[in-house]
Amino acid sequence: MQEATGAPIDPHTADGVTVALRVLEPDFPTLVLETARPEKFPETVAEALGQAQPVPESIQRLLRAEQHVVRIPNDESRLRALIAADALHP
Repeated sequence: MQEATGAPIDPHTADGVTVALRVLEPDFPTLVLETARPEKFPETVAEALGQAQPVPESIQRLLRAEQHVVRIPNDESRLRALIAADALHP
């Protein structure tokens, strides 16, 4: 993908592109959505491309940030409530 666009993609998106290319139909539009940033997987991307890729400072800050995990039951209403609460109080 980097050869075609100049931009690397993450391993998950690369899987999606691989499948899309296998089932591609002529004259039928195909869309693959990026599922993550390649900077999240620096070792895998470097291995695939043969060299390390630069990581923008904005992404480095995100990767260094403290992570929070909230466990909730498998319940749509609880998930909606959590999203609504976090959207109002980031």
